[in-house]
Amino acid sequence: MKQAKKIKNGEGITLIALVVTIVILIILATISVNIVLNSGLVSRTQSGKEMHELEREKERLEMVKGDVASNTNHVGKVTVDTYVEELINQGITVSEEVTDNGDGSKTVITDTGYSVLIEPVGENDVKITIEGKVGELPPRIKHVELTREEETKLVIKVEAVRTEGAVYKYYYKTTTGDYGEAVYSGPNASYTIEGILPDEVYTVKVEVSNEKRIITLAYFDQKSTVDYIGAVQGIPVCFDAKECHTDTFPLANIHQHQVAFMKDFEKQGGISFFLLFYTNRNEMYYLSLAKLLIFYDRAEQGGRKSFLFSEIEKEYQIHQDGMAFVHYLPLIQKDLLEREEKDKKVIH
Repeated sequence: MKQAKKIKNGEGITLIALVVTIVILIILATISVNIVLNSGLVSRTQSGKEMHELEREKERLEMVKGDVASNTNHVGKVTVDTYVEELINQGITVSEEVTDNGDGSKTVITDTGYSVLIEPVGENDVKITIEGKVGELPPRIKHVELTREEETKLVIKVEAVRTEGAVYKYYYKTTTGDYGEAVYSGPNASYTIEGILPDEVYTVKVEVSNEKRIITLAYFDQKSTVDYIGAVQGIPVCFDAKECHTDTFPLANIHQHQVAFMKDFEKQGGISFFLLFYTNRNEMYYLSLAKLLIFYDRAEQGGRKSFLFSEIEKEYQIHQDGMAFVHYLPLIQKDLLEREEKDKKVIH
């Protein structure tokens, strides 16, 4: 009996030791987990993995560009179309995942789930920008269409991508007013503003946001104000085309409300300019809003109410390029570079 009791006590001591050992192990494991989490090792490891995947994706996309450039059919040129075609040929994307952005650029979704923006750089190269994983991207406005109905209604239609669960907000103002509260906030990609004045010029602002709270903005106005309002390679652009039959251009041909609108458009980050066609010379020129305002200021100070052909900068002549009869894109680029240089001088 004593021997049995001794064995029983021995089993009890062994069980207690086992329980104590397990408790100590749990405590040590908890401490280890806390050390890993609190020191950021998990987040840094995850971030490192994501960065590695991103670098691999960048390298893969750049290699495709090299493949296009080395193709004898392309003679070293890489265009948006030839690049996208090669992505499809290599199985990196499919035609159903290619979106034409309407400004010369295209967006593709790769087989690894990345959204990639391909933009033209000159005539022989492209710029590749990985925007992020598809599920992580904010909405993006592609186009805003505005039409007048019954003179007192302005209909806004928005074309956007990645809008699941998105909220649209619409604002508007006159050239002399300010944006107030949103006239609509909800899921609708179109909205009609009622009660507008027939002769008034309105500017419309559209916001699209999703649950990530990242908002995309677009500024447009009624199409009757100028001949074109839209985006060129992601830059808001508006212009108006004018004709002149002599070497003297009357400032009266450019309306005050157009100048006011263009000023407001540039304050919002856009580019405003005129396309001047001299019919007597069969020549067309790009005239920036800033250059026009020089002539306007001169007239307001009592000077001539027109400007001469000799005052137009001849390096801003628009030449035909292939099928593009009005090839103003290089001149937009030239205008932007001049603005940047001017800003640098102001800073220094």
